Amino acid sequence: MITSQKQLTELMMDHLSNIFKCSKEVLMNETYTQVFVEEKDNIEKPSFDIMTTGNTVVVKATADRLKYVQSKIHEQDRDSIFSFPFIRGHYHHYIPKIASIPDLPLIDGYSFQIVDGAFVRELLMIKGFDNALIYEDNNKRKTDIIFMMKYNDEIVGMASGSKVSEKIWQLGVDVIASHRNKGIASFLVCEITRELLSRGILPFYDVLSSNLNSHRVAVKCGYHIGWITDWKCYFDDEKLNKTIR
Repeated sequence: MITSQKQLTELMMDHLSNIFKCSKEVLMNETYTQVFVEEKDNIEKPSFDIMTTGNTVVVKATADRLKYVQSKIHEQDRDSIFSFPFIRGHYHHYIPKIASIPDLPLIDGYSFQIVDGAFVRELLMIKGFDNALIYEDNNKRKTDIIFMMKYNDEIVGMASGSKVSEKIWQLGVDVIASHRNKGIASFLVCEITRELLSRGILPFYDVLSSNLNSHRVAVKCGYHIGWITDWKCYFDDEKLNKTIR
């Protein structure tokens, strides 16, 4: 069970350190720092990822892209870097504040149920919950647990967790249009958050910068931004976009 914000922060930093090949101490720097990491594990195609935890900006990319980006952003401040044209959109990655997760009441007329294990597969046959469920069989992540809301025996909302690692799971939530703006998404996110924390798991919630409704759900459920990454990238240079052989 996770009972303190310090535990959550440690898990988050372990996760980011593993992905971006950067020490936790550097990620938690109190002064502005730039870190450049060459991607050496998966070089079949060019890659680029950029992330900030606040004071530290980390770029991990294949060699040509890394060299190009480093030449452009060296000595630039964080806000200028995240405005460069090769960065197309931002993802805000939220983690919960334990003391701020509200205990929301179940909405009158609705019921909810937890589904995990083999029963998850049955729910993946239901289409229309693309923001909550992972339908693709070839996706390296799978939907591992679902909290679903029903109205008159109809499933109208789902919040899910998918395992990124043993201690880190990503959340997704979706509500059908006719039942939105009733607090269903917030209720489901709060419930699945408490369940995962009780299992010793850090849930995180990803939102594109323009998705205001999803940001509002995160804030209402006691989440705050832990780190920010790029959404997509585009390099206006044939050499930087070519497949590496």
